[in-house]
Amino acid sequence: MFFTCHTALSKRRRRVSGFTLTETAVILGVALSLLAAVWAAASRVYTSNKIRTTIQQLEATVNNIRGIFAEQGSVTNNATNSLMQALDQLKAFPI
Repeated sequence: MFFTCHTALSKRRRRVSGFTLTETAVILGVALSLLAAVWAAASRVYTSNKIRTTIQQLEATVNNIRGIFAEQGSVTNNATNSLMQALDQLKAFPI
């Protein structure tokens, strides 16, 4: 009797809660695809901000150079020194 009951129980399929391997793989695939899309968008934003910052620094440098030469009227040692100081302040040539 015990043997037949045990066999009957083992033949029944027990339902175990959880995800199958296929479901887990699909979820991971979707999550990784979303992560890749976000990563690409963030990379474009970072590059765009870097370009914008560089353009602003160049515009400031050009305006400083124009201001120096407008005050001096011609190129002299003082104008050259002022130009170098302006470039140092802008950190145009980082060391």
